[in-house]
Amino acid sequence: MPQTMQFTKHGHTISFDIPAYDEALPNAREYAYFYGWRQSLQDAYANSKSASEMEGACQKKFDKIISGALKFRFDGQSARKSDLEREMESLAEIRVSAHAARKGVVLTKARLASFVEEYLARPSIAEELRLEAEETLAAKRAKHANVIEPDDFFAGM
Repeated sequence: MPQTMQFTKHGHTISFDIPAYDEALPNAREYAYFYGWRQSLQDAYANSKSASEMEGACQKKFDKIISGALKFRFDGQSARKSDLEREMESLAEIRVSAHAARKGVVLTKARLASFVEEYLARPSIAEELRLEAEETLAAKRAKHANVIEPDDFFAGM
């Protein structure tokens, strides 16, 4: 069964019906498969500063793809974390960075991300951060509750 993939830019959306893998022509399957791998691994090491950082980033991405842990959306948009996930990561990053500073440890961006991931993997910490993140997001929503959308603002002009 085909899936619809949409791309939106400049307020215009285009759609494509992507055939199911087993219904696509072999060359189309090979192109999508290998291009997907190549692009995913290139994205993984784009910001690496050394060979070992590049290798680590690629291996991590490879492992996530193989294990099925990599999130993605088939609607043409990038895989996006929820506001709650982003806020939890932000709070964890603040805590991990502060702890590193207290210990006099300088963390690379990649190492910080790794430690944040490990920190969030601890169930009691994750629950604590989830509750704090929910409070933070509620406060942000309340602060912006009076924001008016352009269509509403200009209605009646």
